[in-house]
Amino acid sequence: MQPIFTVKLDKHDSHGFYTFGYISEHIHASKLYWQDVISDNGWWEVVSPYVKIGHNIYDRGHLNTAIIDTGTTLILMDDRTVENLYSQIPGAKLDRTLGGYIFPTDACVPKLAFSIGKWLFTIPSEDLAFSDAGDGMSYGAIQSRGQNKQDILGDVFLKHVYVVFDQGMNPK
Repeated sequence: MQPIFTVKLDKHDSHGFYTFGYISEHIHASKLYWQDVISDNGWWEVVSPYVKIGHNIYDRGHLNTAIIDTGTTLILMDDRTVENLYSQIPGAKLDRTLGGYIFPTDACVPKLAFSIGKWLFTIPSEDLAFSDAGDGMSYGAIQSRGQNKQDILGDVFLKHVYVVFDQGMNPK
């Protein structure tokens, strides 16, 4: 048995799964991208220096990192990135009562992509609306990480990828 576990959350139905000790035979190993983990803090932390919102790429610096976290629902990012995203959505606003950004459900929403190492991962526009906020508004799936130093990539990210957590000698 290998020192790994995997996560495949499913976007539309209940076919998501976890595996322990092996990579699912339904996944083509040649399509996996491996990224070293920054293990200083004990998290599954990776470098994430770029974000793409619509057609614009923003350099967040080579020290920007993200934690891949199965226990977090949303994607939490630095304030500047969050503000850049919602400034491109007509009618979007910070709702302090709800504790985050909301936007009109029928708004034109740009695609969001962010880097993990040298690879870019896209969150489709339709998945940037997390839940109904009432009055024709949606609560955004991307919110501020607050004072945290790392982004947190939760289920909104995980439902678009198959993740292998390699606990071997060089965690990936």
